[in-house]
Amino acid sequence: MKKRIAFLTTQFAEVKSGPGRFTEYLRQWDEAPFEIHFFSEQVVEPSACVHPVKTPAWIRKLPFSWLPKAWMYRQALLHANQKLKFDYVLSADYSQAIFLPQTMMEKLWVMVNDDNYLLIFTRQDHAGSIQSTRKWARRIGYFFERRVARLARTVVSNSLYTKELVERVYKIPAAKSVLLYKAVDLSAWQYLARPARPPRKFVFIKNDWRRGGLDLILSAFVQCGYQHEIEFTIAGISDQQKAKVELAVAESGFVGTTVVKGLQNKAELKALLANADVWISMSWQEALGVSCMEAMACGIPVIASNAGGLKEVLAFGEAGFMVTTGDTSALISVLQQIDKQPDLLNQKAIFARNHVAQFSLDRMYQNLTELFSEASGPISSGSESAGS
Repeated sequence: MKKRIAFLTTQFAEVKSGPGRFTEYLRQWDEAPFEIHFFSEQVVEPSACVHPVKTPAWIRKLPFSWLPKAWMYRQALLHANQKLKFDYVLSADYSQAIFLPQTMMEKLWVMVNDDNYLLIFTRQDHAGSIQSTRKWARRIGYFFERRVARLARTVVSNSLYTKELVERVYKIPAAKSVLLYKAVDLSAWQYLARPARPPRKFVFIKNDWRRGGLDLILSAFVQCGYQHEIEFTIAGISDQQKAKVELAVAESGFVGTTVVKGLQNKAELKALLANADVWISMSWQEALGVSCMEAMACGIPVIASNAGGLKEVLAFGEAGFMVTTGDTSALISVLQQIDKQPDLLNQKAIFARNHVAQFSLDRMYQNLTELFSEASGPISSGSESAGS
């Protein structure tokens, strides 16, 4: 009999980030060796394996709406568990699992997808890379994520970088900490060979454009010597942030062509990448870098910082041009180098396409199967206890 897994996720009907993409991949896993049940507030049409988490509209307007939502996830899960008796609970992040009772915590696999909370009290938390108004929320998130991680049966990290941080910062035993790389569906991203030509079309895709180092990229463009010829597309920007991005471009002195686009669906993203010469990001923080992997799968040469899990994605500089975080001079040098030696771009792109195979969708399915197949019984979660 297949093991039953309850999967808790806020993103179900739409994809806004890595957890949403993970949910999408689980939903299309036709030959899953497990019986996966989805729980989400975005469920519109319930089915035998799809369960709605009923969240009144007024709750969504509250400042701390994720707290009452967490209670709704608890109630929906406990109700379904009376009949289905789940073997494991997999939570896309800590916020859906805050109020789970101890009996469920002993079955919980909680995913840590980002390093926002892990770094908030460390020197690696770059004061200038995030808005000050968001810091207090992240500090609260730190305590809740740490609590859930300590109580959970297993903590799932999406990079070796994040896994090490989880174990060190949250003091999680290695026995309950596992690695599961997020995936890129290679069949959905067409590899396009490109002629060796000086790069002029650059694309930056990041909702949190400050953390993505947009200001550093613009500064490097201004100083690279061919800024007038650059066509720069900035995508993934919310409507609320679009004016701020346009102002940042104007204040940087960049005189090339700039286009600012909003959130992109997969078709729009594929078209965007197909028209680009280089994908670029100078992130201050990055737990893994799924957008970077999608660019690599398309054969787009990438320039990125060495922040967090990006080092693993870039094979420590072999699969892309890797620049030390915050080093504008080093980025300028790379821009000048690829202008004079455009053939280097294709060399990196070919290596990248081969390297990104380790992050394939099939590999993720295989790894997930092995993780749950090898699991046997709950692991002690530590001295803290959850309310029942």
